[in-house]
Amino acid sequence: MDEITIALYMRLSREDDKAIENGFEKDESNSISNQRKLLLGFLKKKPEFADRAAVQYVDDGYSGTGFERPGFAAMMDGVKKGKIQCVIVKDFSRFGRDYIELGDYIEHIFPFMQVRFIAVNDGYDSEDYRGRTPDIDVPFRNLAYSLYSQDISDKIKSSLAVRRKKGLYVGSTPPYGYRRNGEGFLTPDEETKGIVQRIYREYLSGKGYAELARELNGEGIPSPKQHKINKGILHGEKGETCFWLPTTLQQILRNEIYTGVLTSGAYEHGPLGSGKRVFVPEEERVRVKNAHPAIIERDTFREVQERMEKKKHGEAQQFLLKGLVRCGECGRLMVRDKKRFRCRYQKFTDHRNVESIPEAELEVIVWKAVDIQLRLLEEKEAVFRREKELCE
Repeated sequence: MDEITIALYMRLSREDDKAIENGFEKDESNSISNQRKLLLGFLKKKPEFADRAAVQYVDDGYSGTGFERPGFAAMMDGVKKGKIQCVIVKDFSRFGRDYIELGDYIEHIFPFMQVRFIAVNDGYDSEDYRGRTPDIDVPFRNLAYSLYSQDISDKIKSSLAVRRKKGLYVGSTPPYGYRRNGEGFLTPDEETKGIVQRIYREYLSGKGYAELARELNGEGIPSPKQHKINKGILHGEKGETCFWLPTTLQQILRNEIYTGVLTSGAYEHGPLGSGKRVFVPEEERVRVKNAHPAIIERDTFREVQERMEKKKHGEAQQFLLKGLVRCGECGRLMVRDKKRFRCRYQKFTDHRNVESIPEAELEVIVWKAVDIQLRLLEEKEAVFRREKELCE
């Protein structure tokens, strides 16, 4: 080939990250930075790849047991379009741990697409196997990677189950109002716990979700997501602002964790490689009382739940256009407020001149549009009937 574009593919799974946290051995060379260093070093040692364009594809935090990964998908799109003629990875396990699918790529897909595949640390180069089947150690090595993935997954699940029963928080980030101490237990976050207490207090005083969200946004109090972005826990786009929304407040008001109860295990991973999460019935979840200091009194939490339940039944009426109206500016769903539809996001800020439309006026417009479509349908049916009569 005259022109060769090389794809350097790197992957690091959540299992790789969790393994070291739970006391299992971890190959530090699997980090993305070390994979990149190894692959770029390999290119420099190969004169045949000198001055060839190399494109890097990264999947950080994706399991190797499935192939539904954004970086992998982008790379394969380039392969299908003929833009990539060579794929290089650190080893087979970085490409994938499903030995059946991995074998399919090595033995069928890449040869058919005339793409060269190299696994550096495994000493595999498809160029060495042109016209013949790879040595028997290749599929056995792929099988070993798959079994290793299953084994480490089982160990991590077992370790997490033990930690949950001890009252340790094993989630990725602590809930708003808490932080995680060095031992893994939740402890009140002095910076945000007062906001949680205020939300419960003002909700019981009679304030609605929309009013309370507007109030918090108006005072410039960072929402839970904004707080995490400010602290560097989450990455946000430059200048991005995340507002308080009624759904955010409902999640806080519904969360029993603020009473010191740690409930975990609502979902569990499905079969290895499926990429699916299975819902776990409430009675089968791990529930530990007094796992951490409470922010909200138990009686207060119970009173809030009763009030929310009454409000839920009181708002059971469904509106004709509910969930169907979108903002012409941002495209997001609009909400109904005092028989008017307003932008879902701008509604909860202090912008008082937000464009809105009365529900009654919007219904008239919709019914007129429906009437026009019905008339057009009647006309088409009349034409079809006349044509049928002429043909008979």
